[in-house]
Amino acid sequence: WGHNRRLIRYSDVLLMAAEALNENNKPGDALIYLNLVRERAREGNSTILPDITETNKDALRDIILNERRHELAMEGHRFWDLVRTGKAPSLLGPLGFVTGTHELLPIPQNEIDISQGTLIQNPNW
Repeated sequence: WGHNRRLIRYSDVLLMAAEALNENNKPGDALIYLNLVRERAREGNSTILPDITETNKDALRDIILNERRHELAMEGHRFWDLVRTGKAPSLLGPLGFVTGTHELLPIPQNEIDISQGTLIQNPNW
């Protein structure tokens, strides 16, 4: 009672919308959502975090991913963003990331046991 747990932040929703619009060839619309996040972060100080104006799809994809990195820092999104965008092998490979293994988590053995053969362990675990 009285707990207001945040399951998702508004800035995460805005950045997801920006990413989706960019991937659907609407970079102008994507910039609106991206710059809303930056506007809130700069708190009226226009000398920091200027609006993004880039409209090249590939460049804007990287800008949005970087904005997610900063805005959602320490919230557990970065690893999955890198996996989802296919950047994990190149960025995390030197740190031990193994393609085909680390994109999935192992299924607990007790879950496999009680499934009576319905579940099988994820590959490479």
